[in-house]
Amino acid sequence: MEEFNQKHVALDFDNTVAYFEGGREGIFNLFENFDIKPEEAEKVYEMTKKDGGFNIDNLIEKIKEKTGKKIDIEAVKLDFINWLKKSLKLYPDAKELFARLEKQRRSYSIISVGNELFQRQKIAVLGLKPKNVSIVARVGDKPSVLQNLALEVGRQIIYIDDKASELDAIRRDLGEQKVLTVRIDRPDSPYRDEKAQYKHVEIKNLGDLRFNVVRPLRSRFLERTNI
Repeated sequence: MEEFNQKHVALDFDNTVAYFEGGREGIFNLFENFDIKPEEAEKVYEMTKKDGGFNIDNLIEKIKEKTGKKIDIEAVKLDFINWLKKSLKLYPDAKELFARLEKQRRSYSIISVGNELFQRQKIAVLGLKPKNVSIVARVGDKPSVLQNLALEVGRQIIYIDDKASELDAIRRDLGEQKVLTVRIDRPDSPYRDEKAQYKHVEIKNLGDLRFNVVRPLRSRFLERTNI
């Protein structure tokens, strides 16, 4: 019998615990006052994502380079923060999960892919207080972070992500004794149609996770998952 309630919870960020209400299009509208069309801003945004990941400082600098237009940097950064605070939302079940973990005095960690400045900015805007925050630059870098986290916390990790290929890499590199992989099916996830190579615990809501029941690992694929 395994004591699921002793495992450490780690989660992906984007489309696992949080999302942008209305998408990311609001970023592209920040430059309209400087005669830069949203379509132009979006093209540069896609470039910055491939070059170290998006953050607002990089985007402003690249747009200035590409357009040659004068931009009020401080005004754009202020508008960006206001947009971020308005648009970035926790999924309701994520909010409930974090409240439940806090009530039970359980810590959690966030492991995300992207630009470190922007990812930490989003976590701070939502007021989250994870035990650890690890931001990796590339897809496929999460296994090494989880390996170190497992050593640090001294117990098995429950890792939740919406992306099958990330979970597959973790299972392949670490095995399920170190990290129990959980895939959450978010309707708005861009990775919803990805096919997994391994079997992962599958949930549609973070409320499907239970922390206070002891049960065998063989039951992990039931709809209500006790961890």
